[in-house]
Amino acid sequence: MTTSVRTAARVPAVLVLEDGRIFRGRAYGAV
Repeated sequence: MTTSVRTAARVPAVLVLEDGRIFRGRAYGAV
């Protein structure tokens, strides 16, 4: 993990996993 990844996790963003799952939240654990 790089600093850019940690910074991106702090701000609200939509994370798309390789499985095709989409997570909305301020953290990877947020659903």
